Amino acid sequence: MEDINYREIPDNKALTASAHKNEALGYINTYSIFSSFDVFNRRFSNYTASSDASKQVLERSRTIANRIINGETIHTLMIGATGRGKTHLAVGMMYWILERSGCKLLKTVMKNGKSVETFFSWKIIFIDWRELIERKKQSLNDDQMAK
Repeated sequence: MEDINYREIPDNKALTASAHKNEALGYINTYSIFSSFDVFNRRFSNYTASSDASKQVLERSRTIANRIINGETIHTLMIGATGRGKTHLAVGMMYWILERSGCKLLKTVMKNGKSVETFFSWKIIFIDWRELIERKKQSLNDDQMAK
């Protein structure tokens, strides 16, 4: 407990920013499928690019994230061998977008017949396909065992 005299009371701007962040992160947690909460500790800043190829992929991921922030609709599929950093970079992209945009997306919408710029919280999901595949394999194995 802190003394009320020393407590900072956030202004409307800070409260709105906090609401956008909570809504964006809540959406990610609710609708994403992931194998472990540990994946959400991944960022571009803690990605180890040990080769020229991995440095190039990191830079490409950052470029794609910046294009998304700038309003482009981009669908990205990362493929490669296990342990190459796909999940790390995908989550890094997600957080890069949220952190640099203040967790909000500026869209132009029609309101009363006029174009109006409005902020919305990002709707980003993360799907760890490896986890889905493992679940499906387990389900098939369970079905086989039941027969």
